[in-house]
Amino acid sequence: STFVALIDVDEFLVLKTFDNVVDFMDHHCDYRCGQVSINWQNMGTSNQKQYTPIPVTKRNVHYDKSQAMHATIKVIVRPSHVANPMHWRHSAMLKKG
Repeated sequence: STFVALIDVDEFLVLKTFDNVVDFMDHHCDYRCGQVSINWQNMGTSNQKQYTPIPVTKRNVHYDKSQAMHATIKVIVRPSHVANPMHWRHSAMLKKG
C-alpha cells in the first residue's frame, strides 16, 4: 500500500493498536478508500520548564479538555485517488469514483 501524509515537524501520530501507519491504513482504508481524516489533539507542555531527553509523546501528555477535539484535521491519502496533488495540506479533493 502507498499512502502520503503531510505531517509538520511539531506534529505526531500516536498509534495505540497498530505497529505502523501502513498497518493502520490497511485496516481503515481498503483499495476503494482515498483518505483517512484524523482530528488534531493540541497537547500542552505539561508544565515542563526545561528540556529533558524524553520523547515528546511521553513528556507532553496533558491537554486542555475544553479543547479536546480540535476542528482541524490532517489526512493520510492514497495518492492515486487525489484529484489535484498540488492543492492539499489538511484535506484533499479526491477523484470521483
